[in-house]
Amino acid sequence: MAMVNQNTIINYFKGYEKFYFLGGSTSWANIRGLLVNNIEGLHLYEEENYNSPRVDVWGISDKNLFLESNAVLKQQTKPFFAVIQTAGNHRPYTIPAEDKPFFKTVHFSEDSLKHNGFESNDELNAFRYSDYCFQQFFEAAQKENYYKNTVFVFVGDHGILGTAPASFPNAWNEGALTRLHVPLLFYSPNYLTPQKISSVCSQVDVLPSIASLMGIGYKNSSTGRNLFDTHRVHDTSSFLQSAFNYNADENRAGLMGNQYYYEIALSTGEEKFVSMLNNNPVPVTEETKKWKAEAKAFTKAIYKTSAYLLLNNKRK
Repeated sequence: MAMVNQNTIINYFKGYEKFYFLGGSTSWANIRGLLVNNIEGLHLYEEENYNSPRVDVWGISDKNLFLESNAVLKQQTKPFFAVIQTAGNHRPYTIPAEDKPFFKTVHFSEDSLKHNGFESNDELNAFRYSDYCFQQFFEAAQKENYYKNTVFVFVGDHGILGTAPASFPNAWNEGALTRLHVPLLFYSPNYLTPQKISSVCSQVDVLPSIASLMGIGYKNSSTGRNLFDTHRVHDTSSFLQSAFNYNADENRAGLMGNQYYYEIALSTGEEKFVSMLNNNPVPVTEETKKWKAEAKAFTKAIYKTSAYLLLNNKRK
């Protein structure tokens, strides 16, 4: 019951219409209850609310999800906060028949796929199809009035387990960190200057950052931070540029920084301290010993705080 009474920064967007678009159904894991009860005045769109046909277990295709979402958003006369949740890059990796004449699949050797973190050509093409769907959405959205006044944010809900030696050191696979690695992109040609920021952040940082970017006042009762805070951006030596993670399957918690990763098994106390940049052992210096000790304290503190907030983050 606590999960359907949570404070969320989305509710501080006063005067905004709120939308959540999903190609399938929110009946699993009480997602519908979580969304509708926590987000004030939410307009929830599921597979039965669209004209497009269902293509697999995930509902309508991502392309049609984007186009149907655009059809709703272009009619809005008020500001809006909208989430469009795609699913096409999940198994069974469906490429809809209607898109096959326009989207061309590619095929690589098994060695090449494994080297770059893919287990099959089907998986690779499903990710490529996601890019195709983004393209179709933006080609449609650019024709609408809302486009020039909108900040678009791309973020993944999770990554994929597996090795990707062309891109990541061994620690990413051994610590199952690839399942946590997702892109984060803020896009708004009229308001944002293109730049690449190579620092660690977390999904919990997304909402505070969006609100801050839009000039929305809010009370943040989570562990997330504003990624556009100038102090955070320039302070590369502290834990302001780090991300907490928790592996529920193995009851392990960790802290990822720009250089190092610390992890502790909460049931046994077993620790791991590895480099995020290469396969070399972390050198034992006063600096690394200090980082490890602080990371241990920080990891335990965030774990305890997060557990507390699950039951003590009620809407006011």
